[in-house]
Amino acid sequence: MWFEACGSLHLAYHDDELQVLHEFSASAGEDVGEVISAEAVLQRAPQVRASGLLGGFWSSHELCVDPRVAVSEIAAYLTRKFDVDFRFGDSALVVDDGVLVTDTARISAKAIIVSPGAGVSGAYGPLLVEQGMVQVRLQMLRAIPHDPGYRIGTHLCAGLTYLHYQSFRDCATLPQLRSRMEEALGPLLENGVHVLVSQHGDGSLTIGDSHHYGPHHMPYSSEAVDDMILGYLDSFLPTDRFSISQRWEGVYGKHPTEPYLVLRPEPNVFVVGSIGGAGMTLSFGVGEKTVSEQILPVLEKI
Repeated sequence: MWFEACGSLHLAYHDDELQVLHEFSASAGEDVGEVISAEAVLQRAPQVRASGLLGGFWSSHELCVDPRVAVSEIAAYLTRKFDVDFRFGDSALVVDDGVLVTDTARISAKAIIVSPGAGVSGAYGPLLVEQGMVQVRLQMLRAIPHDPGYRIGTHLCAGLTYLHYQSFRDCATLPQLRSRMEEALGPLLENGVHVLVSQHGDGSLTIGDSHHYGPHHMPYSSEAVDDMILGYLDSFLPTDRFSISQRWEGVYGKHPTEPYLVLRPEPNVFVVGSIGGAGMTLSFGVGEKTVSEQILPVLEKI
């Protein structure tokens, strides 16, 4: 499937943002990445705004895939290579020790792994909620550049992102950055906006996102929130060079303190959930770690 080893840039347009990047770099180490000059940023990402740019944190490790294509192609590969039996659209109704009942079948198994995603009902969704999982609703957009040759060069984000991710929480300048942004960008923080943009093989851009926490029953997107996302994006990547082609909402489950949860409600039933917005990135690593460290030792005793 298509992928690009594009790396990522965290951009700085204010002194406090650049200082946070230096502090993060010092704690993370050279293997993670490095702070580079504004000139070096523009060499890697020539489309970003040069005016006011102070520098950025460059990491070479990130890859880009198109999730809409990758999900189906990974499933097809697993079926072809390992004879995995995917049953799309077949709901798990009852899960018990050694037995799984679906819409169409009753399946016996030595071990059953349940991954309810953001589900709060059905098999073990309520258990994740009891453990502290909350639903997070987000808004995202896809854009098409006016110029077919337009390339941003790498994953991009800027200062608001430093307030969102826990990796930056120990940076000494972060409170100062937060105070300034609360005054300047209060509505964006209230709607959980921080902006990431990636470009796929067909040239399209994925842009996001906002974050609203707790159960949500209204099916309506907010145009004002989309405007906030695009307004902040325009502060570091001019938005007059592309047009919005699609808008959508997503929901995921997130635990407030743990990166993900692994629960064992029955002797041979495992519940894995609350991976949050990093599920596409972490899923195979979480799967390998959970199977090798928790599930295989149990199976060996059966």
